[in-house]
Amino acid sequence: MLTDDRTPLTLVFISYSREERPYVRRLAAHLREVAGVDVWFDYELDTGDRWDRVVCRKIDECAALILVMTPEAESSHWVGEELARARSRGKRVLPLLLKGSPIFGFQNVQYEDVRGGAMPGDRFVADLREKAGLRPRPPAAPVATKRQPVREVIAIVVVVMVFGVLGVVWWPKLVGGGGSADQQTTVASTTGSTTSPPRTTSSTSVAPVRGDVRCYNNSTIAGLATVVCDDADALGWNVVETGNFSQGKIPTSAVYYRGGTNEEAEARELGDLLRLQVAPRFDAITGAAPGLIVIVTNDYQGPKPAG
Repeated sequence: MLTDDRTPLTLVFISYSREERPYVRRLAAHLREVAGVDVWFDYELDTGDRWDRVVCRKIDECAALILVMTPEAESSHWVGEELARARSRGKRVLPLLLKGSPIFGFQNVQYEDVRGGAMPGDRFVADLREKAGLRPRPPAAPVATKRQPVREVIAIVVVVMVFGVLGVVWWPKLVGGGGSADQQTTVASTTGSTTSPPRTTSSTSVAPVRGDVRCYNNSTIAGLATVVCDDADALGWNVVETGNFSQGKIPTSAVYYRGGTNEEAEARELGDLLRLQVAPRFDAITGAAPGLIVIVTNDYQGPKPAG
């Protein structure tokens, strides 16, 4: 019996070598969002789970197993164990060739060539549904919707600030006080911000190490901005928006900053953590709200390995 909310025999298990985890994360996001199928791989193990027991249970419950073929996978003891378990349970195995040549036992089996980090095409997805008997699920809600409450809170704060400012300016006039010059100066400095609460103007204030980040997809991989968003969020950055960038073709995944601000240091830190190019903003995004902007393409590799 399943212990989560997945319907029995609609689960897809991905078997892979740990070196290919960045690709597998993108693959899982792609299948979930575009194909509407449910996917599980060992990255989703909860703390305290017995690894071998959970993997065996997931293979037993899955409708099909996707094998990501690489030289490392062919030499992996655990990939071999997962394949053996799947075959003993009569599970369908759908191979993807990511690197090298088909592994032993799959040379004469039809496979999808995804070398270079490509996502499987519509034919593979249709074959996956047909052979595994999967019932399509609705695509996941757009990430921008998931982040919507953050923007709503900011909007509410701005409205409250505006009404507060109007009260400070007009109330003294209504009661005949007129207000002091010092009070009017404070109001003027407060109304300068329309996107976030006022910050202290003290010369000793320190900018936060983790700033706002907006992630936009310029790749052919649906849901890739979601993956980048989750990666940045896990590293402590405040992701405030995701979406698509359609104003031209970006040559490589990069993080962009406003020139002449402390965003450059933040961009270099984030770029190093997520293996992104770092560059000042270009014309199409110059007028965007303050904060870092990540535009991701098909070459996104994910966070650099620890250590």
